[in-house]
Amino acid sequence: MEALLTPLDGLRRAAYATLGPFAGRWARHREVRVLLLGVLGLAISLACALGAPFWSLAIGPILFGVPHVLADLRYLVLRPGLHRRWPLLVCGVPLLALGTWRNEVAWGVLAALACVIVSRGPWAKKLACGLLLAPLALSCFAWPRVAALVFAHAHNLIAMLLFVAWRKHSSLAPRALGLLGAAVALGFLTGVFDSALRAAPASPSGIAGLRYHLAVLAPGVASPWGLRLVGLFAFAQAAHYALWLRVIPEQARERGPRSFVSSYRAMIAECGVLVVWLSLIFAAVVMVWALADLGDARSGYLRAAVFHGHIELIACALLLVEGRAVLGAIEQPRLGGPCVGS
Repeated sequence: MEALLTPLDGLRRAAYATLGPFAGRWARHREVRVLLLGVLGLAISLACALGAPFWSLAIGPILFGVPHVLADLRYLVLRPGLHRRWPLLVCGVPLLALGTWRNEVAWGVLAALACVIVSRGPWAKKLACGLLLAPLALSCFAWPRVAALVFAHAHNLIAMLLFVAWRKHSSLAPRALGLLGAAVALGFLTGVFDSALRAAPASPSGIAGLRYHLAVLAPGVASPWGLRLVGLFAFAQAAHYALWLRVIPEQARERGPRSFVSSYRAMIAECGVLVVWLSLIFAAVVMVWALADLGDARSGYLRAAVFHGHIELIACALLLVEGRAVLGAIEQPRLGGPCVGS
């Protein structure tokens, strides 16, 4: 793998040399990097949602689904060391597995509640969080389809919430990006992008179109709200991937950007060879499957990756109870390699 990444590092060094002083400023200041990458990610997400929403909804999970699940595991579980806290594993993993098998949000909420009970936070916070999660779990059991629909939309916002809450003394970048994302979402809901959504090209053959996504993401919702919700979901899904794959890693890193080789070594050190290579194999399987049947491949990935949304829910609950320290934002020791790019 490092042999494949080395030529990419050469191209990146050439790009840095071409950009000159601006590249040095970008590399030295993390907040500048986070802000620029976040704005770029949100802009691309908006362009995809307005210009090719059905391509974005169909292809996004195929290309970025598995890598972003790996990022979930890395930054929410493995890097902060939650996998070494046996009470969390004993209480959380069985419920996560059950939620994935049954494809029901209620089990993910119960997993969050169980993890809160055995967390290290004060009992007052545990009680307050439990009073929120317990009735939420009961509601999810009572209305599973409604819960699945609401969570499908809400899940895309969790990454932004975690990103904004990542540090105690957050500077301008997380807050600015959070406000920018909220402004774009408000634009979808208030009809600012209605004309662009109506003018979006129809879905090509083999890709689910507007009627399908209206039935799945906005069932029974009258026009124009159904179209707005579909457009907002396309934007939020793309932004979710951008945050997990590029912006959150940059925010979590204390030092300057790494080379591709150094990034790969850090991933191996933090996640383990087995997890990384299983993820690579799963990603390859999904992509090959998509070449044969895009719809089935997308559905299969989404079905298998249900647990990662529940992990994000658990992370939010632990964040409320234990505070920001549970995210483990401090970077691990450098693992060698040039500090150029990431």
